[in-house]
Amino acid sequence: MKPANLVLDLLRTYGRRGTGVSNLMETAKLFQVSENAMRVTLTRLTGRGLVEKVRRGHYRLAEGSDPITDFVEEWRLGEKRRRPWQANHFLLVHCPAETDKDAWVLNATGFRSSTPNFWMRPDNLSRRSDELRSWLAGMGLSDSSLIAEGAELSEKDAKTFLQLYHVKHLDKQYQALIKNLEASAKRLEALPKAVAMKESFRLGGQALQLLAKDPYLPVELQSPSLRQALWQMMLAYDEQGRGVWTDKPAIMPTDMTSYAV
Repeated sequence: MKPANLVLDLLRTYGRRGTGVSNLMETAKLFQVSENAMRVTLTRLTGRGLVEKVRRGHYRLAEGSDPITDFVEEWRLGEKRRRPWQANHFLLVHCPAETDKDAWVLNATGFRSSTPNFWMRPDNLSRRSDELRSWLAGMGLSDSSLIAEGAELSEKDAKTFLQLYHVKHLDKQYQALIKNLEASAKRLEALPKAVAMKESFRLGGQALQLLAKDPYLPVELQSPSLRQALWQMMLAYDEQGRGVWTDKPAIMPTDMTSYAV
């Protein structure tokens, strides 16, 4: 657990009210992160504009971080994040001066790349046109990027590109997390408080990251049944986790910030 990821994930859960340094330090101990590392990280993230000091000893995410928070929380929408797909129609994005952040944004939102500076995904996201462009820009996609909707590929080219999604591997990830969440849910309340907090943080974070960054492929390409089962399981596990983190945030943190550190 990188200190920067821990700070950003914890502050994300507190929203605009933020939290005190003492609370951050207390939680950091669970993950064997030193107080000095946390203080250095807070200073560095504040300097980069990702975190802001509300008052002495009290921090919150900078307002510019909110689009990422919103993106993470969209896992709760489940299948509403996609719409019916017209076969072999894709969204295309060209990044003439591609940055690491461009790559993170596009990968996180289900795009894949087989050619430098060009990214594609099935054109089945619920957002379209100006809303789609605004969403990707808010996430951090470069202004110079060009977006084309409804681009039609040949059946052969579409089939080749879609292999980049490794659907069978995705399904195995769903199955493994469902199994782990079910096992954890059965034992969580019997565990010592600190152990339960740590387990729910890590395991819940893994599940939320997979759901948040899932490409939400069309049903023609991947059955949504396992993803839906993980989504339902995670809704229940998240609620259970709130009881574990009674004096902590209302929603468990997730490790979605590695692009920023």
